[in-house]
Amino acid sequence: MNILVVDDEIMIAKGLCHIIRKMDPGLEIVEFASSAEEALVKLENTPFDLCLVDICMPETSGLQLIEQCMEKKLCSNFCIISGYAEFEYARQGIRLGVQDYLLKPVDKEMLWNMLQSFNLSNSLIVSRNTVQNPYVKKMLNIISNEYIHDISLYEVAGKLNINTDYAGKLFKTDTNISFSEYLNRYKLDKVISQMKVEPTSNIEQLAINNGFLEIRNFYRVFKKFYNMTPREYREKHL
Repeated sequence: MNILVVDDEIMIAKGLCHIIRKMDPGLEIVEFASSAEEALVKLENTPFDLCLVDICMPETSGLQLIEQCMEKKLCSNFCIISGYAEFEYARQGIRLGVQDYLLKPVDKEMLWNMLQSFNLSNSLIVSRNTVQNPYVKKMLNIISNEYIHDISLYEVAGKLNINTDYAGKLFKTDTNISFSEYLNRYKLDKVISQMKVEPTSNIEQLAINNGFLEIRNFYRVFKKFYNMTPREYREKHL
């Protein structure tokens, strides 16, 4: 995932970029722009998946920048950064289609939760594209083909004729994430993708269709990664 932070206060923009890089080292590009004009230039030259935009900037406001980006189809995911005094502007942004907002000073936990809501599938893709071990590549392929059956590391290791503990260590070393966490995130990504296409669909049925055969476990895993329930996520983001 490529992220652009837009804030005319350069130290704040640089600080957010630094925090975001530390939170997810797998991100490909994390850059900042100190004005809407600079942001447009960067967006026209580099594909960014998410823009964090300060509402109050001189000359061109954050909302105006977002409108221009949407008109030119330069980016489709936005998070507003605002102070308490600009909260009404944040509400306007949400009406424009902005998916989330953060209040200044930005709380790290809120920033992390926001990134998680956007960053699932892209982090997984980075992991798949950077693996070196042939066993791990095969494990990733098995997950993508058989995740709906709620497979386990034991079963996957058996298919490859290797020891379960050894398979787990190989996977963690090459992807920086455990097998079970990757599998859960992969399935959650599938659930959320379908929620976006069918926002009124039955959430529990989507969970079952994507490998969460125990509904309690689905709710537990979802809350762990997003710090909210699936219904709260749908109301907030969809």
